Amino acid sequence: MLRGGLCDSFDAVSDPPKLRLQQAARTRLEQPTIMDRTLALEHGAPYVQLAVFAIDLDRLFALDPERSVLPFGWEVFLSEAYLLGALDPNAETTHALLEDTCLAVLAQEPDEQGYGSQLVFAVYDAVHRGALPKTLAPMFRSWRKAPVQLLDALAELWRDPLASLQRCAADCLQRKLDPPFAPPTRTVLEAMRDGRWALR
Repeated sequence: MLRGGLCDSFDAVSDPPKLRLQQAARTRLEQPTIMDRTLALEHGAPYVQLAVFAIDLDRLFALDPERSVLPFGWEVFLSEAYLLGALDPNAETTHALLEDTCLAVLAQEPDEQGYGSQLVFAVYDAVHRGALPKTLAPMFRSWRKAPVQLLDALAELWRDPLASLQRCAADCLQRKLDPPFAPPTRTVLEAMRDGRWALR
């Protein structure tokens, strides 16, 4: 996965205009994240919520990258499931948000990309599977080759998305993070675990 990060962190979005996740965003992480202040101000709460969810998952992944309980690519799968459930994949505003988010990460050197950068792979897979439009594909043109192993692993998870969501989310909720999951992240993971997360 992509690791490293952009310099902005959770508290970068606490300036006006106020966003719905301001309270959850007060905790500052010591490591860089994908949270970008300019994009937060431009795209508002949908961007902040997406970034926070991806960041929380990546922090959990970083605790034990070799963890064998969950399948390879689980953090990408959950990130993709989140964006496909929380955002309208057919809306131009969604396309602009995802394009801006991915390009901001891809503009960084790999070792400078922060927590949450697996979101780029989530968008790539959604485009690859046809869940997002092919018009988003050009931003990945610089990739020398497709992440075939990851795509294969994700394809397996998408064979039964409900069961995959429940399994992965349940495991995430049993583990401890410091600082803990943002409240909206926990709420989404609980919905995924309980079979209440609807994918568009």
